[in-house]
Amino acid sequence: MEKRFSIAKTLVAALLISGSASFVSCSKSDNPVSPGTEETTGSYITTIDDLVKAIQDAGAEATVIKLAPGINLTLNETIDLSGKQITILTPANSTAAHLVLGENGGFVVNNNFKLSNVTIDATASTTPLISLNTVNGQVTTIEAIDFENVSVTGLKKALFYSSAKDYLITNFNIVNSLVEQAGDATTIDFTKGSCAKTLTIENSTIWGNVPTTKSMYSSQSGQKLTEIEENGTQTFNIKNSTFYNLAKTKNFFTHRQSNQKWLAYNVENSVFVDCGKSGQVIKGLNGGSQGTNPTWNISGNLFNFDGVNTGENETTGDSDEPVKNNVEGIATITSTAEGLTVSMPSSVGDPRWLK
Repeated sequence: MEKRFSIAKTLVAALLISGSASFVSCSKSDNPVSPGTEETTGSYITTIDDLVKAIQDAGAEATVIKLAPGINLTLNETIDLSGKQITILTPANSTAAHLVLGENGGFVVNNNFKLSNVTIDATASTTPLISLNTVNGQVTTIEAIDFENVSVTGLKKALFYSSAKDYLITNFNIVNSLVEQAGDATTIDFTKGSCAKTLTIENSTIWGNVPTTKSMYSSQSGQKLTEIEENGTQTFNIKNSTFYNLAKTKNFFTHRQSNQKWLAYNVENSVFVDCGKSGQVIKGLNGGSQGTNPTWNISGNLFNFDGVNTGENETTGDSDEPVKNNVEGIATITSTAEGLTVSMPSSVGDPRWLK
């Protein structure tokens, strides 16, 4: 049965909080913060100056910076978090804080960083949201870069930009999040080097408001994992997520080196509409190559291109592990200035469109 849902940008915060496709807006009184939880102890940040100071005052230990529910902050500068392990969040079950980026608004990191339950308007920004510090003289391990319950709109540059070589990000996670790619840019950009060992996109939607020509993920001209961790496996996990208008007629991903035994692709229960080359999204994950070298686990996905179901053309090139259990039907997705409208023929993809 076809399911329809429309998300206006003004409702993004409410949807992120509730995790459901409901038109009920959420206020502080609707979603009171439960006292006594770890996230809600301590003081809240209420101004951009307080946020900058909290980051500056943080030491090398893991630090959680809590934004007051429902506040609006404008960040006009790039904040350097180097040497710090920072989580910036609005407490769960409360109205997400809203961060507006100015022309140079963003973050530079060389350690663990997490954004949680925050909405970000990047319309005015001309820089990546998160960049790596360019000063790096040795292999440096970052345990995690996390986007959790985050909405980013108006993004013209990369969500993440590597900037430098020899950083090994053990886990790069985009979970229960919305990312609007509003410029013709690579969303996850490792073209200057460094590597995400495990990249996970789950219960999320990433879309172009117009078709992009750049790969959604790229390490082309960058580094391969085995240059940083000789015997490592680089794993791409895509689960219960929806992608629209990304790298249309191009390879969905590009790599420093494709079709290698140290690459693994797990793509399950996800939706790809007007992404990559027609009938070649999965081949495009492997940089346009098909073959038996990578580990493939591809099952239960919906592939549409220009209003046609193209699942029967998808292949890995590995007859022992073919693309399995493709979903039939046509999804209709429309991006406008007001937001995203999604009509799904079946229960796959980002769960927020299926409620």
